[in-house]
Amino acid sequence: MLVTTEDLSLSAVAEVLSCFQPLQGLERQSFLSAPQLPRLLRAVPPASALCKTFAAAKVHGYRVAFSGPCRCEEFVCSYFDAMCEDLQLKSCDFEKLYLLHEALPSVYSLHTDSRLVLGSTFVRIQEYYESPDAQIRHHAFELDQYKDWYRKRHGKGFDYYLEWPGFNVPSWVLNDLRDGKVGCKLRPQEEALLKVWPSCGQYLIGSCEEDMETLQHEMAHGLYATNEAYREAVTQSLEDLPQGRWQVSRQRLLELGYADDPAILNDEIQAYMVEGKCFYEEGELDCPITGHLTARQRADPFHVFLINGS
Repeated sequence: MLVTTEDLSLSAVAEVLSCFQPLQGLERQSFLSAPQLPRLLRAVPPASALCKTFAAAKVHGYRVAFSGPCRCEEFVCSYFDAMCEDLQLKSCDFEKLYLLHEALPSVYSLHTDSRLVLGSTFVRIQEYYESPDAQIRHHAFELDQYKDWYRKRHGKGFDYYLEWPGFNVPSWVLNDLRDGKVGCKLRPQEEALLKVWPSCGQYLIGSCEEDMETLQHEMAHGLYATNEAYREAVTQSLEDLPQGRWQVSRQRLLELGYADDPAILNDEIQAYMVEGKCFYEEGELDCPITGHLTARQRADPFHVFLINGS
């Protein structure tokens, strides 16, 4: 990353420096969590400070430049992975960051305060479950292999950990993870997840921050997978949709990166509707189902720092 104070206002320089000042004296064992720090810096403090810096740059209208073809989001994700490896973090380091509870019968919700921790925990199992690439979906792969695919597919750097606010997988995916079918070498995050996962669980959802829309979306996935009466009612409702409406929804989901699989697409359509969002056709003034114009927009990963820098 290229850092220069040329042409920066004094207030901008002071704000950038203030992002890192609370980290003075921070020890290596506090890389993942430091409860004594200000709220927005407690989860993965060094990465949070970077995010706060990038947010400050956006507020002041400055562009963050890198020495190579990299974006702020990829820089944060790459830094996180590199530090996890350098610090040789173990499953116990991640296990204490997870809060697991039964959100619905047999549907367990895993909450953690960092999107980096959440995304890095779910990346392989989520893509093993429903990647749009048939060579990845239901096949073993390593993270570096997926990163290469991600860069080629999306034409940008690997920013996956900050791209998605929520995740969902059925229990058989976790069984495959335990059996080595997702990939022989488990990451510490994955080992920690398997340690906290109860044998009675049928479905796992993941979220972070205080994002009720995302939680509702992921709970709808869990309900669809585990409650037969709900699934039958949803299936009937989707069958009653005009074919044009379903096709528009399918196209929007494919553009967002979902797999072209009717079972996956129906599940996503109903989850977006439960969340209160709707896919719409070009020229439509309003959605005839929910009254909302668009599907859930992926939030700026630095938005929380733009709203409140404390």
